[in-house]
Amino acid sequence: MSMFIRSKNPELNVTQQYFLVVDNSPQVPTLTAKVKSNEALTVLTLSPEDAIRMQSLQKTMKNHLRNGGKSDDFGFSIVVLNGCKNTRNIPKNVFVSLFIKLVVR
Repeated sequence: MSMFIRSKNPELNVTQQYFLVVDNSPQVPTLTAKVKSNEALTVLTLSPEDAIRMQSLQKTMKNHLRNGGKSDDFGFSIVVLNGCKNTRNIPKNVFVSLFIKLVVR
């Protein structure tokens, strides 16, 4: 995953990359109970160091907004490098819902 700030101020331009790891630990039953038969729930985690870096970047973003910056200056992207699917019918596009919760332990 990449998060970035693009600003007219070159000192604020930054891109950070994070490697997401699949977390196979048991999930909260309230989340898994809502997953439909044609859906899947995958939890991705950051390393503790990356969580701290992301938290710091979020603080920079917040300060940028307080100083007159625009939310359009921010962005993030997630790229899937590889994976598998257990069917031959692979759709052209896949809709993904994303919920990000930053927890620093």
